[in-house]
Amino acid sequence: MNRRTLALCTIFAASNFLLGCEEETTTEEGVKVDPPTMELISPAEGACIAIGSEPNARVSFVLKTTWLYLRGPGICGEAAQCGQLVLWIDDDQVTRAASNVIEWDVATVPNRYGQFQARIEALTESGEAINDADDKPLVATRSFTTAVSCPVEP
Repeated sequence: MNRRTLALCTIFAASNFLLGCEEETTTEEGVKVDPPTMELISPAEGACIAIGSEPNARVSFVLKTTWLYLRGPGICGEAAQCGQLVLWIDDDQVTRAASNVIEWDVATVPNRYGQFQARIEALTESGEAINDADDKPLVATRSFTTAVSCPVEP
């Protein structure tokens, strides 16, 4: 590739990056980023999760996120689309995480076996919702059941 072709490719790529689309957010540094997304991958809706009789049993929630910057407390400041994920079980906040995997210690509830409703919210350090492209808070919900053992599906 000659220098002229390389220069044209660089200019084209830079202009596409700078122009972007109208749904972008601009960071404090003036960099445009796409709206964030969040999808709860696991556990599946209505899943039965076998936790046995282990006193330290945990349920893991796995999320897929894009353009969402998960950082520990005190790191984000006023940075756009930056914060933590907050896990609620049956409307009680149980943990806050800066990772796409959140673990729930089932010992936080009086009865560890039964049906539960999980809600995971993306929040800024100040507790404000981080919104998606439709200006709606990034929230994922899931109903699941915990049991000593679960039926094996054919």
